[in-house]
Amino acid sequence: MKRKYKRWLAMLMAFILVLSPMNLAVFAELGEDETSLDMINDDWAFSAFGGNTSISSSPVRNPDPIIQNDGSVTLLASGGKVASGDEGLSFYYKEVPANANFEIHTKANVKSFNNNSNISTPNQKSFGLMLRDEVGEHGDSNVQQSDYVAVGALDVEMKGFYKQGSQSKLDPFANVNMPTAGEEYELSIRKSGDTFVVTTNGQNETVTIDQLFNDQVFVGFYVARDAEVTFSDFDVTVDSREVSSLQIDKTDMKTEYLRGEQLDLSGLKVKAIFEDDTEAELSSSYYIVTGFDSSEVGTNTITIHYNGVTTTLDLEIKVPGVTGLDIKYYPAKTVYYKGDSFDPQGFVVVVEYENGFDHKELTSGQYSFVVAGEELSEEGYTFEEAGTVEITVRSTETPETTTSFDVEVKDAEIAKLDIRQLPVKTLYFLGDELDLAGLSLYAEYSDKSAVRLLPGEYNVSVLDTTTVGEKEITLAYKGVTANFQVVVKEKELSSIEVTSYPKTTYVVGETFDSTGLEVSKVYDNLDMEVLSTDDYKIDDSEFDSSEAGTYEINIVPEDNDIKAISFQVTVREPVEPAWKKRDLDNRLLISVTMLMTKMMGL
Repeated sequence: MKRKYKRWLAMLMAFILVLSPMNLAVFAELGEDETSLDMINDDWAFSAFGGNTSISSSPVRNPDPIIQNDGSVTLLASGGKVASGDEGLSFYYKEVPANANFEIHTKANVKSFNNNSNISTPNQKSFGLMLRDEVGEHGDSNVQQSDYVAVGALDVEMKGFYKQGSQSKLDPFANVNMPTAGEEYELSIRKSGDTFVVTTNGQNETVTIDQLFNDQVFVGFYVARDAEVTFSDFDVTVDSREVSSLQIDKTDMKTEYLRGEQLDLSGLKVKAIFEDDTEAELSSSYYIVTGFDSSEVGTNTITIHYNGVTTTLDLEIKVPGVTGLDIKYYPAKTVYYKGDSFDPQGFVVVVEYENGFDHKELTSGQYSFVVAGEELSEEGYTFEEAGTVEITVRSTETPETTTSFDVEVKDAEIAKLDIRQLPVKTLYFLGDELDLAGLSLYAEYSDKSAVRLLPGEYNVSVLDTTTVGEKEITLAYKGVTANFQVVVKEKELSSIEVTSYPKTTYVVGETFDSTGLEVSKVYDNLDMEVLSTDDYKIDDSEFDSSEAGTYEINIVPEDNDIKAISFQVTVREPVEPAWKKRDLDNRLLISVTMLMTKMMGL
């Protein structure tokens, strides 16, 4: 008994020695420039909570923050998540009254993000700033949900997102690098009443959410699932002044905009009147503007927000005047013969707006063509006279704005049509439709020139495939025709084939099983028709289940005019299962585990 106890004690000591370097490594992480969780400033707190978090696992998935002497804080998480129905976070935060107006900002230096391929669901990996209505208890790994506003990494992009009952995501910030190790971001969230501005590297989105928070707002930064980020230069600035009203002076502000033009706040003066009857003129960085939309012509009302108080201002959106049209690409076809129709394919025109505001390509519905003073209709225009013809392009928004180009109409008569290559398909079956793919047709003129005609430029006679025989196809263009012959025939049986196989591998002693076999007729037009089992016999006389080998199974049609076919099946010797090395290792491991359990019981 005593000897067994000593052996167990020796094993326990070895186990402790293995773990000791791990503990030393953890303690070694706290250097001279770092402090522990116990030394956090009283204004700030830390909590790891929510689904998939852990503060007691080995290794710890959501360890305490590392706080440097310069005030920066490093958060690491290999657990947690930001999902539609759960927020598992390592969250460093402070409390602010829900009715307060404030801004939190920080610099986020990414040490690692989405680096561990063993941690699944990259779209739930996240870091950034967050304002929350509730914070879970430190160490509580149950599902946690709270209304919030956040900005940072989500879906492996930098964006703003929020939750009020359900999660909503704003568009990713343009021209901001995707989150990865080595990237640095300037992040901020500004709250003014029920309006929030989320910012990354100077780019911002604004969202208004009524009554998002209750008594307190938990304001801070976080990491989740697979991230290590150092947050520095962070602060929460609270504007405690109570505003009674806002006054605006738009005298020097631009209040008329062209459709699609950007908002210009220069010249706008906003004055805040406070509850103590003092007042102050606000710079544009203090107030928030929402509601601007210049995509539609008419009155557009914008709202100005400051510390929960709002006022409105009407702007006018107008149709931008077109100052010019510029032809970017001419039509592919600019040379015609008498009797040809105008073809604008390939034509691209660019519109230029007043004051150089914008230029863009017009769609076909935004301009029209005018020939000989007449606007082209859907029927198009046919050139009847030879010479140079001016084509005018007219803006439909501003008909007075035009440009033009010339096309040449040659004075030559069509001599004949030349079929230089027949279509790929000249054999048809009853019920088929005409297919001219591969046809090469040229119009030859009296001046010895030739022009290849495209489908739609010439007329084609109807192919009758209701009866069999040779059929003539007539091609017509400008009163000249050309012909070629095709053949229409009934489909004929080519062969039969197996379209679904039964079991094809057997063990010695097993009998042949035709279950699942399907045989079909194959016609020369590639049609298939499944045969009834009454229409053929299965000849398995060559099959020998007593001996391993490959055997032919013959399918013999009842119709003697149809050639028999066959397929092969294989008979194999039975194979005895063999213990694999992994199985032996597993059995050995089980034996050792049982032995240790017994020893621990001693």
